[in-house]
Amino acid sequence: MKTAISLLAVLLLMGSFRLADEFDQITNGFKNSNANALSATFDNTVDISMETRSGSYSRSQATLVMSDFFSLHQVKRFEIIHKTIYPSSSYFVATMITRNGTYRTTVYMKMTGDRLKIQEIRMDAN
Repeated sequence: MKTAISLLAVLLLMGSFRLADEFDQITNGFKNSNANALSATFDNTVDISMETRSGSYSRSQATLVMSDFFSLHQVKRFEIIHKTIYPSSSYFVATMITRNGTYRTTVYMKMTGDRLKIQEIRMDAN
């Protein structure tokens, strides 16, 4: 019985480390203006909303949309304001300061299989 409980605790702990790594990969993608790094965490379709366009995009289209955004808005600073991580879904709110303005950025993610996948990105100009 103790062995089963210990094994369960280790598996839960390993899962939380993997979530933290995937979360870091997503935030680092924004910090580094790296659409390709973000695309590794995109779900099959991603809803993106920003000042110039809004829509539901395939993974490859979403990568192009984010590449276009980052080419015009190089990120200077990216700070998480709030984050919530649940076993099945997560989100964070951040302030993204770019060379052309400041954006309140909200990213919604959900677990797909054993991976955290981006479902929605919302960038509102401040």
